[in-house]
Amino acid sequence: TPIYYPYFLDQAHRYMKEDRIVKGKKEKLSTALSELTKISYPYTQRYATNENDGYMICGLQSCFANADDVLKVEELLQNSF
Repeated sequence: TPIYYPYFLDQAHRYMKEDRIVKGKKEKLSTALSELTKISYPYTQRYATNENDGYMICGLQSCFANADDVLKVEELLQNSF
């Protein structure tokens, strides 16, 4: 059915790009919320944790980058794939 093609295309794109999770302290995430919502990477989620003082960029299996600045997060996400 052609009505499902956009959904399937989005899911195939999501499978290829993979979700990215930005982890950080709750206070840090809430102060940078306006910048984090502007991130152009399509499948980004935020997760509050007490593991790190900065931001941790994670995939589905493991974390692969750290950033102290919210502007650096956008760059790391765009270069992750």
